[in-house]
Amino acid sequence: MILEEKFKGERMKKILLIFFSLIVILFFSGCSDSSTEYHHIFPQQFRNWFLQKGIDVDKYTIAITKKDHRTGNLALHKTQWNREWYEWIRQHPNATKSEILYQVEKMLRKRGFVGLIKLYDYRTKQPVGELKLIGSGFFGIFARLGSLILKIFGANSKISVFLVWLGSAVASMFGLRVSSETAAGIGLITVVVFISIAAYVSYIYPDLWIWFLGTIGIIFGFIESIEESIN
Repeated sequence: MILEEKFKGERMKKILLIFFSLIVILFFSGCSDSSTEYHHIFPQQFRNWFLQKGIDVDKYTIAITKKDHRTGNLALHKTQWNREWYEWIRQHPNATKSEILYQVEKMLRKRGFVGLIKLYDYRTKQPVGELKLIGSGFFGIFARLGSLILKIFGANSKISVFLVWLGSAVASMFGLRVSSETAAGIGLITVVVFISIAAYVSYIYPDLWIWFLGTIGIIFGFIESIEESIN
């Protein structure tokens, strides 16, 4: 009985060490480009034109990572987002509001965005609506979960940035781009699955858990490096 209790105690220590390792990763992972920023999907330079169509551009911002917004090579501001709007407005001066909304969804899909994307009031940072892209039903689950996380911890808290980074990395494995809310939701589920598997491995194979943890770390580090080289 004493040996059994000691054995269980050793396993618990290893599981707790896994949690500690995750905390270390959370605070020291290179995920600064995963902080959340709010992007005006309708360029501010055309504010008056959009206003004539019944659109307040400040109520049509989306929460995406700094990397997807400004810093990555595939960031919206580096893919001629505003220029594309300029050309479209020039060619469609009499466009209706519904046509404009269809166009913005088309532009986001063109750049790889999928799922449910919440719209925010830029001034208050409060949600005011949503866009439903391909897979909005499935990814909507992650988006709602992620929205709760960002609301509780703050959009740019350490834990939120980490989860957004992790979720974005997982999505990028499938060639997808998602909003910060969806990424946070995916990141949380990934952490839960990872901890569950790690706990199981440490329980069944007590000598292999640290190798499992290290392998996972290497895999995600590799994903991030590949993503950086591509973007």
